[in-house]
Amino acid sequence: MNVKKNFGKKGVSPIIATVLIILITISAAAIIAGFVVPFVKKNLNESTECLDFKGYFEFEEKITFEGEDFQYNCFVEETDKNKYGFSILSKKTDEIKLNNLEGFNLVLYKENGESKVLDIREGKEKEKVSVLDYEEGDLSIPKQGELITYVYETEEKIEFKRMEIYPVIKGKTCEKSDEIRIVKCEENIEF
Repeated sequence: MNVKKNFGKKGVSPIIATVLIILITISAAAIIAGFVVPFVKKNLNESTECLDFKGYFEFEEKITFEGEDFQYNCFVEETDKNKYGFSILSKKTDEIKLNNLEGFNLVLYKENGESKVLDIREGKEKEKVSVLDYEEGDLSIPKQGELITYVYETEEKIEFKRMEIYPVIKGKTCEKSDEIRIVKCEENIEF
C-alpha cells in the first residue's frame, strides 16, 4: 500500500479565512461605492433641477393698462398670415437657480394635434418672433415677476388652438409650466 504523507503542509485556519473573506467584501463594497455614490448623486441633482421651475412661467390672461383690460394671448388674422400674441409672466425664485435658466419652449397646437415649437432663448434671435412694440432681434426672457408679451408671425394662414410653455434648464426641457387656449383677439388689440 502506498500512503503519501503530508508533512510540512499546513491549512488556513477557519478564523483567518473568515477575516480574509470579510476584508475582501469590505474592499469590494468600498470600490463599488466609489463609483455608485457619485453616479447617483449626479443623476439625482439633474433630476431635481426642474422642480424649482415648476409653474415658473405662466400665461397672463389679462393686462390692465391705464384702467383698460387687454388680453394678448390671442391671434389676429391678416390676409395671408396670422399673428399670435402671448404674454408670459415669471414667478419669483432663488436668484442662484435662475443662472441655470436658458429660456423656454412654446408649443402651439392645431386642432388636429399638429404642433409648432418655438425655442425662445435669452439673447438669441428667433425668426418671426419679437417682443411686442420692438422689432425682431435678440429676445429676452422674463426676469422674476416680470411680464413680457411676444408676437409670433406665421408664414402662412395657420390657426393654432392652444399653447403650452416649458422652461429650459441647461439645455434640458422641463415639464409643462402652463397652458392656455388661443382665441381671436378683441378689436382693441394690434400686433
